[in-house]
Amino acid sequence: MKNLLSVLATGVILASTAQAEEAKTAAKAAEAKPVAAASGEGKPAAPSEAKPITAHAKETLASKPTRDFPNAIRSWDLESSPDINVRLHEITGTVPMHIHNDAQERVFLVEGEVVMTVGDQKFTMKPGDYVSIPKGVQHKVELAKGKKRALAAGFTIPSPDPKQTTWVEPAPQPAASK
Repeated sequence: MKNLLSVLATGVILASTAQAEEAKTAAKAAEAKPVAAASGEGKPAAPSEAKPITAHAKETLASKPTRDFPNAIRSWDLESSPDINVRLHEITGTVPMHIHNDAQERVFLVEGEVVMTVGDQKFTMKPGDYVSIPKGVQHKVELAKGKKRALAAGFTIPSPDPKQTTWVEPAPQPAASK
């Protein structure tokens, strides 16, 4: 299994030029303004205090998912803020056609094989493949025939509001609470 951090880094590298420019502008603005330390004393945070966000697929998959839709998809939030949501997705069936009205979605396939329908295009994704789905475009994910699961890193920008998702086909039902 590929190192999830490499996958996430690849997804970030594949971000659009416009967003990369926005990130550079934001970074320059952040450098100009001191950030208060976590202690609340108003001191700028030292670069050594910044902590990376790390995740390991094996441990993540062994934990309770953030979202669980049997025979469709299980997802774990790896990073979540108003600006971005990064998830590890385990696809085990079909995620019905839907639309994110408030966010674009990017998917990098790590393992397995899926059939994606994005707008009027249908194509197969294999490990290492990437797709960027614009905001407001309908899409569907289906586990390829003969496969037991697929793993993907999903990036939504900005973090989507589930109330803003329109289900074109019947929505998957969440797992029963235990």
